[in-house]
Amino acid sequence: MLGWELAPYNTGGLGVASLGLTQALAPMVRDIHFFLPDYTGSDSVFSHMNVIGAAGASGVTAPSLLPTSYSDFSSVTHEHSRKALHHGPAAFSSWYAQASVATSNQIHGKTSPEIIHAHDWMTYEAAQRVQDTTTSTPFVAHIHATEFDRAGGSEGHPAIHAIEQAGLTAADKVIAVSGYTAQIVNERYKIPSHKIAVIHNGVDQSQKPLPTSSFPLKGKHPVVLFIGRVTTMKGPEHFLRAAATVHASCPQARFLFCGSGDLEARTKELAAQLGLTGSIIFSPFLRGSDVQKAYAMADVVVIPSRSEPFGLVAVEAIQQGTPIVLTKQSGAAEVLPTVAQADHWDEALLAKHILTLISEPEVARAQVASAQKALTYLSWERAAKQVRDVYDELLHGAPVLNLAS
Repeated sequence: MLGWELAPYNTGGLGVASLGLTQALAPMVRDIHFFLPDYTGSDSVFSHMNVIGAAGASGVTAPSLLPTSYSDFSSVTHEHSRKALHHGPAAFSSWYAQASVATSNQIHGKTSPEIIHAHDWMTYEAAQRVQDTTTSTPFVAHIHATEFDRAGGSEGHPAIHAIEQAGLTAADKVIAVSGYTAQIVNERYKIPSHKIAVIHNGVDQSQKPLPTSSFPLKGKHPVVLFIGRVTTMKGPEHFLRAAATVHASCPQARFLFCGSGDLEARTKELAAQLGLTGSIIFSPFLRGSDVQKAYAMADVVVIPSRSEPFGLVAVEAIQQGTPIVLTKQSGAAEVLPTVAQADHWDEALLAKHILTLISEPEVARAQVASAQKALTYLSWERAAKQVRDVYDELLHGAPVLNLAS
């Protein structure tokens, strides 16, 4: 496998998904070697696989500055980050490809891996280059988000589009995290539907809800939560404008805004302009147990994304027992059809849903109860079995039943 990040060293859902999938997949395969741009640790959480930093590859010079977060290359709005890093998407992709080939050769020698499984655009060129060194190793391109998603409705970065197009075209199979994403891959990149398998992300079924009585705000103020990367894709401005409407009708409401990204300064300025000063609390990006604490503290979690391939926040919040408001432009809407939904641009409807959920507890409880039934389907074990089915189809011709239509 080739990846970009792994929890707990993650800046978004990609690292969480990569860890959850590999933990469930490990008992079903012989060995997993997981390549990252840079890693020199020995964390016990990765004991199920061999994690390797490509930056240490013999004979390959690493860039003077490696990207430090998924956001560094996530959309055209991050051009300033790319300039600060002294290399653009194509240059980083090329370096990672060289380093991954060297690393793969060190591991496998004259043998070949059975499967090459690459997560998102940053790894696709590397996967193709590794495949070129083998005789017949299949290449699986796992797409967690496209550049169309990250750009939030605009065209995004042409170099990233080119890398995505080449990788998705070269792949022997494409795994999309939702039917929503599969449609984008099919329509925008012209990848035939029979080549795409839809495998929804999972959730840690062993995670138990936290008690909510220990949070001082709980019960005193309705708490509305945004949590995620503060980028165009995630729609922070839609959250704030909906929050202003909620605040006008419910002045006692408090808004908890957790995340980091290139729009942080602009988001705080907008919050002040909308009169939310004193009612909104800003927090940096959260990881690990702090994420679950934020869900437990909230009365409503809002996912206002312009385009959300899946949306792990949605299922994690429901697992905690917190109702959500979700945009229709999301993959999670496919598996949580009974939760409150609105188009991302319909800020009035977003606000209406929030007000209903904080003022009518019985509606909130009914939503959570209905949505939690759907979570029994969303296990990482189920996702891993479907991924293994894809491997078996490529290696042995076994059918894959979960194809995009």
